[in-house]
Amino acid sequence: MIIKKNTIYKIDFDRKRKYFYNFLIYMFLIGISLPIIFYLIFDLSISVTIKMCLSFFLFTSVFYLIPLIVLFKNYTKHNKHFELIIEENEKYLINRKNTNLKSKINLPDSEIKIINSNLSYSLFDNRIRLLFWDELFYNELILKNNERIYISCLLCDELIEHFPNVKNNRIKRIFPNIKIINNCG
Repeated sequence: MIIKKNTIYKIDFDRKRKYFYNFLIYMFLIGISLPIIFYLIFDLSISVTIKMCLSFFLFTSVFYLIPLIVLFKNYTKHNKHFELIIEENEKYLINRKNTNLKSKINLPDSEIKIINSNLSYSLFDNRIRLLFWDELFYNELILKNNERIYISCLLCDELIEHFPNVKNNRIKRIFPNIKIINNCG
C-alpha cells in the first residue's frame, strides 16, 4: 500500500458514506425490493407485502441499524472536531473545537508506545462481513506518558500504515465501541 504524505484526515462525507450511508441505502433497497419480488412471484396480497416490508424493516432495525447507529454516533462524538495531519516529517492531531495551544498533539513514532486496533471478529479474522457494523473499528494510541488517544475509522482508516515502526496490537471485539473518554478523544 502506498503511504500518502501531506494528508489531512477528518470526518467528511466520503467516510460517512463508506461506513454509514451506503448501508442505509442497501437496507432500504433490500427492504423494498424483496417484498415486491415476493409479491410478483407468489401473487401475494398488498397487505401481506406491506407486512413483509414492515417486518423486514423491524428486523433490520433491531439487528443491523441500531448497532450501526450506536457505533457511528459513538465514533462521530469522539472524533468530529479532530483532524489528523500527516506531513513529510511530522504527524499530529488537531482539535478544531479547542483553539488553545494544547489543541495540537504531536504524534511522532517515538512517543507512541503501542497502537491497539479494536476490530470486530470478522474484520479481525478477515472473514466476510455479515453485519453492517463489522466494518467499523477504532485505534487506541497509547503514548509513552500513558495518555490514550482514540482514532476511529471515520477519522482515519489507514492509521497503521502511517506508523510502521510502532507495535500494533490487534484486539478482537464483538462490538468495537469507544468506552474510555479523555481529553484527547
